[in-house]
This record gives sequence, structure tokens and C-alpha cells, in this order.
Amino acid sequence: MAMMNVEIISKEIIKPSSPTPHHLRTHKLSFLDQFPPTTYIPIILFYNANNAHDDVDHHVQKSNRLKKSLIQTLNRFYPLAGTVKEDHFIDCNDEGVEFYEARVACKLSRVLQHFNMEILNQFLPFQPYGSHEVLLAVKYSIFECGGVAVGVCVSHRIADGASTTTFLGAWSATSRGDEDVSPKFDAATYFPPKDMSWGKGDMSVTMEKIATRRLVFDKSSIAALKEKASSTRVLAVTAFIWKRLMAISKSKAAPARVHVAIHAVNLRQRMVPPMPTHSFGNLWYFAVAVLSPLDQLDDGDDHDSNRTLAMKLSNAIKGINGDYVKKLQSDTIPESLTKAVELSSMGDVESYRFTSWCRFPLYEADFGWGEPSWVCCPSMPFKNLMVLTSTRDGHGVEAFVNILEEDVVIFDSDEELLPFVSWKIAEQPEVYVLDQLLPQDHHSNNLDAQLAVQVNFFSCRGMAIGICMFHKIVDGATFSSFVNMWAAIARNSGDSVSPIFPGPQLFPQRDVSALVPRFDVPKSKCITKRFVFPGSMISSLKEKVCNNSSVIISPTCNELVSALIWRCLMEVSRAKSGQSSPSIMTHAVNLRQRIEPPLPHSASGNLSWLAIAPAPSTDELQDLVNAIRNAVRKIDKDYTREMRGGNGISLMSDFLEQIGESVPENVEIYRFVSWANLQNYEADFGWGKPVWESTAGFPFKNVIIFIETRVGHGLEAWVSLDGQDMAIFENNLELCSFVSSIENV
Repeated sequence: MAMMNVEIISKEIIKPSSPTPHHLRTHKLSFLDQFPPTTYIPIILFYNANNAHDDVDHHVQKSNRLKKSLIQTLNRFYPLAGTVKEDHFIDCNDEGVEFYEARVACKLSRVLQHFNMEILNQFLPFQPYGSHEVLLAVKYSIFECGGVAVGVCVSHRIADGASTTTFLGAWSATSRGDEDVSPKFDAATYFPPKDMSWGKGDMSVTMEKIATRRLVFDKSSIAALKEKASSTRVLAVTAFIWKRLMAISKSKAAPARVHVAIHAVNLRQRMVPPMPTHSFGNLWYFAVAVLSPLDQLDDGDDHDSNRTLAMKLSNAIKGINGDYVKKLQSDTIPESLTKAVELSSMGDVESYRFTSWCRFPLYEADFGWGEPSWVCCPSMPFKNLMVLTSTRDGHGVEAFVNILEEDVVIFDSDEELLPFVSWKIAEQPEVYVLDQLLPQDHHSNNLDAQLAVQVNFFSCRGMAIGICMFHKIVDGATFSSFVNMWAAIARNSGDSVSPIFPGPQLFPQRDVSALVPRFDVPKSKCITKRFVFPGSMISSLKEKVCNNSSVIISPTCNELVSALIWRCLMEVSRAKSGQSSPSIMTHAVNLRQRIEPPLPHSASGNLSWLAIAPAPSTDELQDLVNAIRNAVRKIDKDYTREMRGGNGISLMSDFLEQIGESVPENVEIYRFVSWANLQNYEADFGWGKPVWESTAGFPFKNVIIFIETRVGHGLEAWVSLDGQDMAIFENNLELCSFVSSIENV
């Protein structure tokens, strides 16, 4: 995506409404405030439009509300409106903070459809590194759709991540009229300043040319990593990333001999007695885990290596206890600090810096128009800096990984990292975006070729291959075979299998001119949305179905998700008419293994047929699963033998009687197609396997296409309905309980 127009329309200085009392004018910096680099902590909170009337007047009200509540909040957080003096204290002179307002010439959905750090950084008031006069700056950006972004930069000289979260919580609570606690500014009492001139230069973090990648670990991925590492979710993710970044270092000509993981540790609850959670300042220290050449790490055993790294991290963090904090409070320079400086100056040491915001309630920052839809930590130009945050649902982890530009190629091709690299945010890709990646209108009746390919190159060095194949000669399985065969030839694997074309021999041509019009599916104006069912949710759905069934069944993923969607579509019909309407579902069936003798996977052509399942008398999930299963089982070797014989036309005519023009208007037909298990994610052209497979929008009502997820044994359901039906369907509570995201296409 090209850089977009974010136009600043105003800039103001916001000051506290009441002068800071004289006895509070000087805020001493603590020892822990002295060693962080001269940077800002950047956070961007994105909010969807909360109604259809977010017009200009409404945004003026929002802006005024933000500024008024910020003025009130600065009365309690008065040092943020002050000025740093001589690197030793804050002059709380009420000089104020910067407040920018901007307009964005696009919808919020367009920003969130692809992770692009250059674009995201435009929603900050300024670049979050280097020196600026203010300690706090805010940028309020308004999108065409009514959504907004609130970008905040807080000086790291006075605050850590926990303090920044405390400030956001207090500000948002004030904005919506709720009560809030006042912060404590007594860090210097616990940690008096020290003479740090000896190591100031050595402790600075060098700014470099950096690329940022976003890794997303969902609930099932976290469970798998925790099992491997025998650790908490944060340490399991940290150990995994540390291991993969070490692999990048080891692949270089002169790899580092010593690998050091530096993890920020919140000291508030580690002191004796503990400090309040709203204590303000830099109240953190770093735990250091060292992997030296003497440490034996079995890279071939994920469980052993992940557990070893997680244990090193855990032991280092446990060492930051009450006794250790007392040493930090003493007059001497901590030995750990001098050792850290020594390590950073050694040429054969590679450092990896981690900080976790996973316990910070960032998604509770409701200014009066709802909680944020996404919270982002923008990029910082520091090598091997990682920030971990919780996902919006609280079960997963997002990792913002800053690496050298020269390491991007290795990182992006790492087979163990690829499943977690996510370009999608709270993504809502619009149909025109995906359609532009295809070589032609894939639903046109006037196609230029039976096969067309378009290769798309992105500025981030990623690429997308858009392929259109004529459905008259191929089905989904043939499409997959072609793509994988092409990929095998491209990477010179030598294991490609030549296709066979048995269709004309097995199913000779017949005069079907009288049947074809009855088989056409009319085009209509539809909305397509993508519903993601994680593997863990499908397992829960399976347990629900099996527990409620009197007959022992073991439903497949396709059967489970098909049954759930079918039931939810029945409820759509019931919601519109007030009563249950009859329905029929069809499911595409691959005939290759249902013909005698079975055909190999390389058999190409349209070798599929439709199973038809009338709705059973109840809409219980187990009954719907059985109806689907029985319909598919009818397409057996006897059925295919009859299709190939002289009775084929009669069989086809009977089939069309069930789903064609003779079906009453009040009967809804739902058409399901599954592309799961077609191995499209194996299509490696020589630069790695794809990170995502998608279809595009399609103008056919009541069509559902399944695609397997990249990881986690889940399913993506691409559902096309008319607008009224989709509005009811996507809000179905049962459906929403089993999906991790619902996204426009």
C-alpha cells in the first residue's frame, strides 16, 4: 500500500487547568529514570466508528472531549506537562503537551487490511526517538468512515510501559466520567539518582535501518508453545523468538558466540512491600539470560531447546526479587549494570531485548466511544527489540519484532516463523483489493484465456500470485494439482507428477443442452465475508456435538462447520419470516476416490459432483451432521457407475429437479464447497511456502467456500449472502462463539 494522506489540521498546546503547587514544582528523576535511552514510548489505539452518524460535528465533540479530559488528567499527571532540566529533574512548569488533530483520506479498514509500519507511524505525533521539547504528545486522527486513531508518545525519561498504561487508563476514565486513582510520583525516594556519567555513552542503543514484523500467536499456538517450553505464555513466546533470531545470527558469515536475552521486569510487585500498580516512573529493571558456547542447545529438538531457553529466562527473571531490589536501592552501581555494559561492548555478543505489555489493560482504554479494536506498538529503529502485547481477546500474544533490514529475507523465509507472521490486523479487506490481484474478472462470461496468471510485487518485497482457471475444464482439486506441479518445477524439485485426463473416457460427452440452463446459478448483489474457525474452536464444537448425540459419531471439520453454518442460515430465514423455511444444502464431492477403480490425485478435469441434503426435521447440530454425511455417502461407487452408464442423463435430470427451477421459491439452497486438504499451502516456488491462501468476492448468493488455515487445523469460511441476510448471520451469537474473526471481503 502506498503512503496515504494524513493531513494535520490543527496543533495545540494543552496545559493543566490548575497551576502545579510550588512544593511539587521539582520532580526528581530516579536512578531507574537515568539509564533508559532518549526515546519515547509509542502507542496507537484504533477505534471503529461506533454508529452511522460519526459526522464532522460528532468528531468535533470527540476532539473537544479528549482535550477537556486531557486538561483534567494533567492536573494529576503534572510532570508530563513539565520540562527536563539538566538530566536530573523535571521542572513541573505547566508548559503543556502537544495535541495534534489530523484527517485521513481513507477508511480505517484500509489501514488495517495490511500491516505496514511506515503507514502506522503516520498516526504518531512525531517519530518516537531523538529529543523533543515535550514529555507527552498526542495525535487524534479521523478516518472517512468515522473511525479514529489516538497516537501517544510518552518520554521514556519519565515513564515506562506500565506508567504509560496508567496514564491512558486515567485519561480515558476521565473522558467517560468515571472515577480514577491518582498516580504516585515517589520513585526517586525508593531509587535515589546516581552518578551515571561513567557508562552513559556505552549504554546508548544504536539506531539502525530496521524492518518490523508482527507475529501473532493465537490461543492454540500459545498452548503448543507452552507445552514445548513448560513455561508461561510470555516466556514460551520469548524463548521461541529468541531461538529463531539466534538462527538468523548463526546463518551469517561471522556468527555471534554469545547470545544474550535482556527482558524488562516490572519492579512494582517485586519490592518488599510492593509498590502500588499506579506508581509512576521507570520502575523496571532488566533480567539477563546468557547462552554461551558452553551451553548445549539441541536445535533439532524443539521441546528441549525451547525448554532450555525458557528456563534460562525464568531463572534470570526470578533473580529480580525483593533482595535484588534492595541492592538496586543502595548507593553503589549494581554489578549487573556494569556487566551489561561490558557485554554490550563485546564484538562477539548478540543482544536481544524483550519487553512484555501483555498484562497491561490497554484494551480497556475507552474514552466514551468503546474499547479499541486494535492496539499497536509502532517500530523503533533499534536492532533485535521485541515488544509483546496481548491480542484483543486476551488469549493470544502479538509480538512486534524489530530486525535489521538485511535480515528480512532470512526472517521471512524461516519455516518455523512463517505460520505466525501476520500482515492482517483487525483486517477487513475489501473485495476490490483482492480482485486487483487477479488477472481478470473471474466471474465474467467472456474470458480471454482458460488460464491467466498475475504476479503482484509489494514494496515490502512480498508478492502475491493471482490465478484464474476456467471452471469448464477444472475443479478445485485440478487447480491445486496444477499449482503444486508448477511450483515443483519452479524449484527444480524433480518430484512433480504428470497429470492424466480421464474425464472424456469416464464421462463421455452427451447432449445436455436442455439441462444446462437449469443448472446455472444466477448472479446477484452479495456481500462476502470471511469467518475464521481456529482448530481449538472446532474441537470445542466437536465436543459439543458429540456430547449431545445419542449415537456415537466422529464428525469431520467440514461436517461440523457446514452443520453450524447451515443452522445459523436457517435462523436467518426464521428471523426474517418469523417461521422456519425449508432449505436444501449441496456439498461438492470429489469423485476421484469414489470411482471404481479409484483415480490418482493427478487426475485432472471437472471430477466432482454435488451431494444434496434436504434439511432434517430438527436443526440440532448432530442431525445436520448426519444429513450432510448421509448425502455425501450416497455419492459412492455404485452412484458414479450409474452416472457413467446409460442412465446418466436421467440421473442428472433427477438431480436438477431437486435443486433447479422446480424448487419452490420459499426453499433456500445453500451451496458448500471445500478446498481444505488440497495442499495449496505446499506451493513453494523456491522462496518458501505461502503465508495465506484466499479466494476473492463472488456474486452468487448462499455460496460458502472452505479453505484451511495456514496453521492450527482450522477453517476459513468465505460466505456470500445478500446484505440483509449477512447482517443477521454475522451477529449470530452461537456462530460468534466459534470464530476468532469476521472480516469483510
